[in-house]
Amino acid sequence: MTLKDLVMRFNFDSLLPYLEEDIKGDDYVLYAFRQAYDALRRMEPNPDYKGSVRIEYSNEDDEEEEGLNEKNEIDKNYICAQYLDGDSWENALAKELDCSPRIQEDACWEKVAVKCLWELTYYGFFPDEIQETYERMFRHPAPRNRYEVALDKLEESIWKHQNKRKHRHKLNGIRYTDFNPKEFLYGKKMNRPKRMREHRQKLRREYLEKMAFRENLIMYLSSPGSSFSRSDVEFLLTVDHGKRYKYRSVTEGLEGRLTYILESMTRYQRLDTNGFDNALVCVNVSSKYPLREAELAEFQSTLHSLIGIEDIRFGMILTDEDEMDIRVHLLLSKL
Repeated sequence: MTLKDLVMRFNFDSLLPYLEEDIKGDDYVLYAFRQAYDALRRMEPNPDYKGSVRIEYSNEDDEEEEGLNEKNEIDKNYICAQYLDGDSWENALAKELDCSPRIQEDACWEKVAVKCLWELTYYGFFPDEIQETYERMFRHPAPRNRYEVALDKLEESIWKHQNKRKHRHKLNGIRYTDFNPKEFLYGKKMNRPKRMREHRQKLRREYLEKMAFRENLIMYLSSPGSSFSRSDVEFLLTVDHGKRYKYRSVTEGLEGRLTYILESMTRYQRLDTNGFDNALVCVNVSSKYPLREAELAEFQSTLHSLIGIEDIRFGMILTDEDEMDIRVHLLLSKL
């Protein structure tokens, strides 16, 4: 059985009880797992790829040991799926499931599907998100706004002036230093002025990261083809706090794309709007696959009832991409 066979064997609702058990406390991302799983069901495996996924319990090698404590007994029921993360989804779907005898004996294939889904989405919930994560991990991206420029200069200064030359290295623009086992075990010894300097740098880094994230959001929301101008969304730089949710329709055709996203919000997400007094909704759709006005109007009306915030600002970005999926950004903020 291939991973594609397993994915097609169950719909997402069949996996819900097992997934909810695994992500207790993080159930606000349940809708993202649903979108990823439906995308996998829609995707075709690479017919030219050969490989396997090893499915086993975490400590099967210790099965014969005597006197296992309670923790080890719990660990025995933890399923591991190896050789999934780091590969394309098309290749992953083509892989054969290599299951241990205990897995085959228990035959709880819903749990196996949940574990495979978890591994596939470790670096992102869609292939393009995973690629962006890899770019950040293995290459130094060029700064896109003034806050990222300032953050890059800060990181460069810390790396250059607070590490000896012989310990400093760069690879693909990424700065790193040699591993210091003493600092890892015992912490870095610093006097009071150095501790104060590190504290100031930490606060500066956190501020620049926050502002860079907000500026990138503003650039996206006011990009070419958007009904938002920069002045419409520039208030995001000064909000007290906020949350962002990203939705994507995963449907076979043009019908029901916004209905799918509404289902993500209502059935697969506990959307908490307490503490927020403003909401911004941006619908990203290709001009090649436009929305019907009636469908958009119904979507806006339903969101008003669902979110329960009086100040909701709606906008749309029209692109020329050849993609049927609709993307929706929901931003909740405290002004």
